Amino acid sequence: MTWLRFGLLALLAAAGPGAATATESADGDPVPSPVELLPETCEMELALSAAPPHLRPDAAVYGLGPDGYRKLRDGSNGFTCLVNRDHPRVLKPTCFDREGADTVVPKILFFGQALMDGEPAAAVREKVQAGFDEGRFR
Repeated sequence: MTWLRFGLLALLAAAGPGAATATESADGDPVPSPVELLPETCEMELALSAAPPHLRPDAAVYGLGPDGYRKLRDGSNGFTCLVNRDHPRVLKPTCFDREGADTVVPKILFFGQALMDGEPAAAVREKVQAGFDEGRFR
């Protein structure tokens, strides 16, 4: 596990600042992502590193891209893995069982989408709290 994480960190360091995916403005100029994005293969490897080895092959995986999180792979064992970003400079590989996938993952997907939309983390946290208060998140 330690070697896997070390290898992923080495890949990120080698990728450098260019690893962030840029979208295009209306003029066709690149607009940098508000969150550092990983190549899809690195995102999947890092997400799966949070799960015990015997759960990884059948876990669902989400990855963050320019348009928010999207499912990279369906799963069949009830576990869902992703790289949680509750701050623009934080990468937290996390894996959830079925209960967490139903309750926590929707909040993470919302948070990632809002960050990719350029919203400040503090404002997103307020929206998340409102979502809990209103019953949209459990």
